[in-house]
Amino acid sequence: MYALRHIAASEMLSSGVDIVAVAVQLGHKNITTTGSFYTHALASSQRRASEALSACTNLVRNGAEK
Repeated sequence: MYALRHIAASEMLSSGVDIVAVAVQLGHKNITTTGSFYTHALASSQRRASEALSACTNLVRNGAEK
């Protein structure tokens, strides 16, 4: 059961589910606990955030050029 719980939490975080929501599902009282166990899954979230920031920057830059 622990492996299934770990897989489910990792998949939720990798899919972009908010860490607070995952922590609640797991019954963690503190999101730090969730973050410390599932940092590998958060890496993909950081990558998506970086890509989104880049896209926003391009929108601003392109808007300024018009």
